[in-house]
Amino acid sequence: MINGINPKSNFEVYRKRPISNVEHHYIDLLYVPIIGKNAYALYNFLWLVDDSRHVNFELMSDLGIDAKELQDALMKLEGTGLLKTYLDHSDEMGLYKYDLVTPLEPDLFFNDSLLSLLLLEMVGEDRYLQLSDQMLPKQFDFSDLDDQTHNFLQVFSVNNNQVNNQPDVIKKVKDKTSQVEGQFNDKLQNDQFDFKLLLNILDNSFVETESIKKYETLLSNTNRLYGISEIEMAQYVEKASNLVNNRFDPKKFKILVSRRNQMNVKNSNNGSNQTAEVVKGKSDLSSQEQQLAQIAETSAPVDFLDSLKNEKGGFTTSAEERILSELVNRNTLSNGAINMLVYHILIDEEKPTINKNLIDTIANDWSQRKINGATAAINDIKHHQENQVQSKGSRKRNYRKHGNVRETLPDWAKPRKAKQSDKQLSDEQRKRISEKLKSLNKKSGDE
Repeated sequence: MINGINPKSNFEVYRKRPISNVEHHYIDLLYVPIIGKNAYALYNFLWLVDDSRHVNFELMSDLGIDAKELQDALMKLEGTGLLKTYLDHSDEMGLYKYDLVTPLEPDLFFNDSLLSLLLLEMVGEDRYLQLSDQMLPKQFDFSDLDDQTHNFLQVFSVNNNQVNNQPDVIKKVKDKTSQVEGQFNDKLQNDQFDFKLLLNILDNSFVETESIKKYETLLSNTNRLYGISEIEMAQYVEKASNLVNNRFDPKKFKILVSRRNQMNVKNSNNGSNQTAEVVKGKSDLSSQEQQLAQIAETSAPVDFLDSLKNEKGGFTTSAEERILSELVNRNTLSNGAINMLVYHILIDEEKPTINKNLIDTIANDWSQRKINGATAAINDIKHHQENQVQSKGSRKRNYRKHGNVRETLPDWAKPRKAKQSDKQLSDEQRKRISEKLKSLNKKSGDE
């Protein structure tokens, strides 16, 4: 979605089919804890809007929200797969096209690693298990009973010739249904996670590996978000498997992973098995910047954040983990770009915590301009810093405001010389952060 929505811009609403009452029920119980009240109200309102052209200000007026709240609500709907936003630049004021998407079925929702992890973070273990028991399809055992059900051909008479040679109208409709796309496909693939290696490790355990194969996406996204290596992942899979039937329990697995990070347990295998990507423009970076880019590319977002917070004398909050989960959930930025975004806010801006609004603003900007990877992020920050110096006083992107070089950090990452305050990092803290990042990089390289 475009950064900084224009209230005067027009919009049109598109929907492939009506939303059912059952699907509204899915929204109420599974999505509302994640998206919040504004996004929930907007989603329901858009389903009621007619097909004619409207103005974004109407949404703000009817829902009682401002432009920033409208943008945030739209982004939450986009991030959870409930809305696709397109912008027609041929219109003078810009024409937004909002394509509404119905929610996932509960079984697909709970099998989606990112949505289910975020729901667990928001509602807690007890409510999460209660919702899964309430929403997932019930299994009934009728194996000991005599099945008296009549099949279709026992009830209806159908011409065999028509079955074998179906009318053109049926074929035409079938072709349409085969072209329907999935609702929540990942845009970024985690090619660095070795799922075959994980299966090989589990071959030597009691776990039934066949029950693991259908959860590849869950395990891959867990690796990407938390940096859990294949060896450590196998240990969590074993803990989450039933000792009686040897089958994997994904709900228990998510709870164990959530507990691990809520307790802020640091693991010796906390670096992901990623290889730093070869990024265009590497020659434009200093040796320190190249090292920082490599660390950002080879570290999982939660581990990277933990390392920075620990060295600053702070700790990672559950709200910050949710922010990172949402970023990964959107699948528009790589780990390297996400980590540089975090580094920028905590080190460059000297913020005590990562701020959701600032994170969303920069991530949205980078996503639109196809800036991905740590090196591309560093170059973009440097480029806009140079523009600020050249056009001092003019209005630039307000999230970039740093300047001069210090010894232990890359040139672009040094805070500008300003009034000293208690919020500024000491040279000793900066040195410790630099050393911690080097240590983090070494761990990733050793794995």
